[in-house]
Amino acid sequence: MGLNSCYKTEEDIWEDSSAVRTEKTLNDYEQAMCAEENGWVLQYFANESEQAYPLLMKFSKNTAVNMAANNSVSSSSGYTEKASTFDLIADMGPVLTFNTYNELLHCFSDPQQDGMGHMGDYEFQIMGRNEDGSFNLRGKKHSIDMKMIKFPMGATYTVNGETKTVEKWEDYYTAYSAIKNAIFPSKSKALFLTAAGESYRVSGMGSGVLNIVPADADEDAFPTTLSYVISLDNGVHFSSPFTGDNNKFSIQNFKLNEAGILECTDVDQNANISSGTVATYFLVDGNNWRVDRNSLEGEYVALFEQMQSDCRTANYGTLQYIQFSWSSVENKLAFAFKTSKFDGEYYYDVTIDSDNVITLAFNQETTEASSSSKAKNAMVFYRQFESFKNFVNLLSATLTLEGNSPLSITTMSINDGNGNAMSVDLN
Repeated sequence: MGLNSCYKTEEDIWEDSSAVRTEKTLNDYEQAMCAEENGWVLQYFANESEQAYPLLMKFSKNTAVNMAANNSVSSSSGYTEKASTFDLIADMGPVLTFNTYNELLHCFSDPQQDGMGHMGDYEFQIMGRNEDGSFNLRGKKHSIDMKMIKFPMGATYTVNGETKTVEKWEDYYTAYSAIKNAIFPSKSKALFLTAAGESYRVSGMGSGVLNIVPADADEDAFPTTLSYVISLDNGVHFSSPFTGDNNKFSIQNFKLNEAGILECTDVDQNANISSGTVATYFLVDGNNWRVDRNSLEGEYVALFEQMQSDCRTANYGTLQYIQFSWSSVENKLAFAFKTSKFDGEYYYDVTIDSDNVITLAFNQETTEASSSSKAKNAMVFYRQFESFKNFVNLLSATLTLEGNSPLSITTMSINDGNGNAMSVDLN
């Protein structure tokens, strides 16, 4: 009996020691959370098929928490603040729980008509803290990792060329939107991720959810889907690590570097996200490059004006635009036009000469043989109007391209070296 009593006493000692350590950890976490005068940003992911929903939080010693949000789900697309309560409890480790209902957070875990809803969490295991004071959290039910970072008071951002400073909570969402749009413009349809010698095509940036497929994948390839969140220091954080098709790497955090592209900041990882070369990006399937008629120079000016006049005279409608895009059907570059009555497109063979130089050659045979009604219309215009014929043939040249950004190109200049130039905008 004495021996049993001795063992029991030793167990009690270790249990008490563990409980004391846990209590101290909870107290330390609470003190740190409540001491942050400007509050925190919870980089919240409800799931990995929706955009991130950053939530602002200010904790008080009396267990009160004030939250703010600006999103379409919990705050009706407007800035809103709501108060509730929180607690730090021990449950297989320290847990941050929001134990009274706050619509700005709890709506993501509420069931919806589909029986599932957004499948978000409102209780979070605290996995630890980082050197910058941020907390690593994990959704208790759905296990999505996320960070709670200090509110970036004083961060700068640019709106319409004017530099501004985050001076209050509401400014955060204005800054977030401005920086997100600068990194991932809404017009940008595709970027390229390279890592460990592998290349992937990334789309969906504007929606807040990335769809990642191998760069040479077919259109029906099944994508890896990841949400992402922006930090105001020009950082991008994936909702979970991307490991590629062969698990040769594990990448999750990126930051805009001096070269203007997103560079991976994870330890021992070499990866980046960019538009790739200007020449390659010009030919990406899905990119429509609309010609800015006011940018035309050289012979392009008179030819375009004559094209407009010819359309009106022949009662073919008003010439609305001309543009370039890749034809996946013909596997060639298409030069297209649209009038108020007709659409047409011509097909070109393309040679990539260097990172920013391509050579175009009009392929009349392919255009005439195409079953596309647009190609048939185009050849009618080609034969009837010298203006269309001459413009199409003038494009058969070696062209130098220059993009407006190494990360997300939305505008390019095109120059044939003979005084003929134009600008095109991603449409």
